[in-house]
Formats: sequence, C-alpha cells, structure tokens
Amino acid sequence: MTRSKAWNAKLAKSAKKGRKAVLPQRTQRKGRRRRRPWGVRPAGAVFACACFPVHCVGLILLPLPRPVGGGWGEGVFISMARRRWGWQDLLLFSWDRLPAGADRLEAGPTARCASPTAVHRASDPDTVGPCPRASPARKTTPPTAAPRGCNERPKCVFNGQFPRHEGFVLTPSKASKIIKAAPKRNREVVHPFLIGRVMLTNGSPDRWVIDFQKQDIVEAQTYSEPFEHVKATVLPHIQKLAAKERKHSGKETGQDQGWLNTWWRHFRCRKEFVDATSVKAWYIACSAVTKRPIFCFIDTDIRPDHALEAFAFDDDYSFGILQSDTHWQWFVAKCSKLKSDFRYTPRSVFDTFPWPQSPTKAQVRAVAKAAREVRRLRDEILPTMEGGLRALYRSLELPGKHPLRDAHAALDAAVLAAYGFKTGPKHRDLLAQLLGLNLKVAKAITKGEPVTAPGVAGSFDDPAELITDDCISAS
Repeated sequence: MTRSKAWNAKLAKSAKKGRKAVLPQRTQRKGRRRRRPWGVRPAGAVFACACFPVHCVGLILLPLPRPVGGGWGEGVFISMARRRWGWQDLLLFSWDRLPAGADRLEAGPTARCASPTAVHRASDPDTVGPCPRASPARKTTPPTAAPRGCNERPKCVFNGQFPRHEGFVLTPSKASKIIKAAPKRNREVVHPFLIGRVMLTNGSPDRWVIDFQKQDIVEAQTYSEPFEHVKATVLPHIQKLAAKERKHSGKETGQDQGWLNTWWRHFRCRKEFVDATSVKAWYIACSAVTKRPIFCFIDTDIRPDHALEAFAFDDDYSFGILQSDTHWQWFVAKCSKLKSDFRYTPRSVFDTFPWPQSPTKAQVRAVAKAAREVRRLRDEILPTMEGGLRALYRSLELPGKHPLRDAHAALDAAVLAAYGFKTGPKHRDLLAQLLGLNLKVAKAITKGEPVTAPGVAGSFDDPAELITDDCISAS
C-alpha cells in the first residue's frame, strides 16, 4: 500500500468514528513507528501552540496526549508564549473562539503572540485563564519588561571563567609547589579558584587555577613553572580536539582549532570581568543555578568558576539590593530554569531589573546597615552548623523564629522603602510595581532623561562609608 493510500485509509477510519481531520502535512518517524502528522486533529484533541520567543512570526500546533490542567473539557489548545518550556508557562484558549470552520492556525507574519501577562489578566471572554498550573512565584511574570541601557553599559554582571580543561586547575599542594618556585612572579598567574558548590558549602576556595588572561605566548613563557605545567597537561588534549574537528569538518577553522592558537589561555578567560574588578577589593557573587537567594562578597584575588555569576559591586548598598526579596522575586520571574532550579540569566534578569531611582541618603544607609547585619548573622551562625550557607538557608524554610529570617525581613523592608513601594491587599503586587518602574525608566532613557543606574546613587556623598571588609578570601 502506498503512503497516500495509507493516509486515505486512516482518514476514512477517522471519519467513520466521527472525527475531524485535515490532510497530513508531514510525518515524524521514530524507528519504524509512524506518528500522527501535525495536520491531523481528532475532535476534542488538545494541541500546544508554540511561539518562539514572545514575538513570533508563526505558530506550530503540537498534539498532546491528554487535556492539560484538567477540567477544561474538549477543544482546548495551549499557547506557549514564553522562552521557557513548562506547564507553568502555558496559557489556555478555547477552540470555540477560532474563526468559523478553522481546524488549525496557519503560520504567517500576522500570527503574532500577545503578552502572556496581558492575556492572563484580560477581561475579554474570548480568553480562558489563568493557567491552572502556574506557580505562585511566576503567576505575575513580567514578560514585557524592557532592557535598560544603564544596566547594560557599563557591564556589571559576568559569568565566571571557563578553563575547559582540568589541567589549568591545581590542588592546593600543587599550587603551593609552583608558587614556591618563584613566589612573587608565579603568584601573578596562579589564583584561588571558587566554584558555586564550594561557595555554598565550604565557604573558601579549595583549589587554584593558572590564568594567563590575554597574554601572548612569549609573555606567558616568562612564567616558567605554570607555563610548563599547562604545556604538559593541556596542550596534548587541545591538539587532539583540533585534529578531530579538522577531520570531521574538513576545514582548517573551527572552535577547537581556534583554541589551539591560544592553548595556554582559558577557553573563556573573562578578561572583561578581571578588568572591571581590578580596581575593587571584592565583588559580589551568587551561584548561577540555585534554589535560594544567597549572595556573597568575594575577594578579587579569587577567580570565579563559570558556575558563578559575578557582580562588579563592592558596597553594602548594592549587596542589600541584590540580596533582597525584591530582587529575588524578579529573578524567579525572569530567569530560565534548569530542572527545578533557577538559573540567573543576566540578559533577562539583571539587564531588566530597575534599581531605586531616588532613594534618600538615610534610605541608602538603612539598606547598607541591614545588609551588614545579614552577613554578620551568617558569619556568627555558620561555625555552629555543618553544610555551610546552603544548610543555613535551608533552615529558614522550617517553621519557627529564626534570627536570620528576621534580619532578611528588615533588609526587605529597607529596600522597599528605598524603592518607595508599598505591599498589602490594597496595593499592586511587587512584580507589578517593579514592571511599572522598569517601563518608566526605559521611557526616560528613550527621552534622554537622567536615570539612576545600578550601584550607589551618584547623589550619595561618600560611597566609601558603604564599603566594609568582610568577604570570602583564600584561607
């Protein structure tokens, strides 16, 4: 039986059962098994309508095995209008509202997706919502937040270094041996190396890294012991990668062949981060993938691994803003996800996050003071418990009075006061207020009006009084 006859038989069988169908447009294969083509839709089937990303130029209908969310009855399809894929991101509409006689939506330049939040809250009876599986933390996700130029330039957030080969990473004993060979000279390129898990559990770095930054091979060779170590451990591996890539692609160019030209350097050495923090004594960091808001001050001599996001701020006020529940709620609403954990994505989180625009000096000092108290309590409690900061913040999820919880509540209140936000049943939720501020600042930037960028406001006379010396350093 030819393929066309097979489909005709399938269509005839569907018609006998009272099902609607349209001509197939494509078939997917998985081994020898044939799946239902995108174009065939039994009556009452549930379809997913995926839009990539929020502003899309077409729609794709995906048949689902069962109704999503339950209780919506027949004829429901789902609009996935977000970059993150998950049931909590779905918006529901009814097939009954499609144009008369329409079995499917055709892709085209006019098929554009509205803001999920706008659809979510619309009073139009043509929409069905809210999504029954939306988590409380994401139900007011602000997808229309505009990137703020003052957050992007100068760049303040950096992903940590990515050596890409373990030969760059040293044990403490090996690092000590290399440094002793030429203490002053070799110490310039051998640094403590901190990864996210260690920051949250041990507190201080447990490994070191050789980092030549953007030095050329002639300058790198002047550091004899570190250079020879990298030459012996890293170069052979990169040569194999480059040869494999050349054989596979048949070209003399490519990612690994390009790396071979600078084999003594990290694959991603993050020079822009090193330059931004070179004039500071420390920076702020958080784990790139996390379940809880935990930020720390890190000594600038410590190189962060790519599992960390580093912020080029050294003052307590900026620390307080980032550590606050205000920033955490925006973080959760705008980030991507890795399984059940939140991934800090600077482009969608930090670049759109509005900072307080007109805090008074007293409010700035209040945020800084509350931030110092949070860190003081953490340093006081940590020696008495195992598991580091991760275990400490897990204990906040248990019922009962907790001094660190009270300190965070005081910090959150100070940050809200700096923003001028109010919370409660008579006021808009916090995310809605942040989105309103974001749009207001974006409009001001468009008009060329002055706005307050991340960090200490320029009107604050003495930023030095907001800088203290408690940070994670190499032991």
